[in-house]
Amino acid sequence: MVVEGASDIRLAIECDGDEYHGPDRWQHDMNRQRILERAGWVFWRCFASTWILKKDEVLFELLQRLHAMGIDPLGSAVRTSSLVEKRVWRPVFEDVRATTADVTEVV
Repeated sequence: MVVEGASDIRLAIECDGDEYHGPDRWQHDMNRQRILERAGWVFWRCFASTWILKKDEVLFELLQRLHAMGIDPLGSAVRTSSLVEKRVWRPVFEDVRATTADVTEVV
């Protein structure tokens, strides 16, 4: 996940653990991270086991890191970054109802 703040400052957040992919993917992840770091990305990582055992401490550390980088909650931003996308999600059943209603109205 990538969290973005003012002036397009970004922090890439990764949670590592076997549930997502096993130890065989670790080297691939590290290579990808090194490439992105050379392009200016900043990473923050935690292990799933640490998250489960010390969730409050891990979250506090992450929030401190975000604050130190100047990435604050969106409500505190004067303007939204030009790179932020907005998508409206509708459950599939609403789309089906809308389509059915449209067809019924036409007939």
